Amino acid sequence: MKLHKLLYYCQGIHLAHVGEPAFPETISAWDMGPVVGSLWKAEADGTTTPATTPATAELDNATLGTISYVISTYGNLSGADLSKLTHQETPWIRGDEERRRRGEPSAKIRTEWIGDYFSNPARDEDEAVVDADMIRKWLSEVAASPEPRPGEPATRESLAAWAQRAA
Repeated sequence: MKLHKLLYYCQGIHLAHVGEPAFPETISAWDMGPVVGSLWKAEADGTTTPATTPATAELDNATLGTISYVISTYGNLSGADLSKLTHQETPWIRGDEERRRRGEPSAKIRTEWIGDYFSNPARDEDEAVVDADMIRKWLSEVAASPEPRPGEPATRESLAAWAQRAA
């Protein structure tokens, strides 16, 4: 559960501050909050391998910065805590309303809903966990940092080393 919520936050923060999705997979509203459906299915089928997870695609500096920021900001929260948090946010609420109206177990949370929500200055004023100015400053500094290993896909180890250098 926690991974799906962290991916949702990566998508939202990346959309708001970089202007494009961090990954192409669809995020859907489920009872437990936002879920990356293709990853959930792969997990349920036991077919998750590094080649089938969104986090193993080649990542640019901005995406690495977004991931590092999300992990450092939300990583200490439990899956249940993150689920409660996302249930208070407009993108999941809109998706959940659509899902319930159609009587289906899930409904797509549109990328534009996520981007609009995370880009909204009023949200930033009410958000206790995230400081928008800090994100903007941190992402701009990270974007100027060199790639962990230019031309090679990021690994957990290279991401951790890079995040340490960027901090």
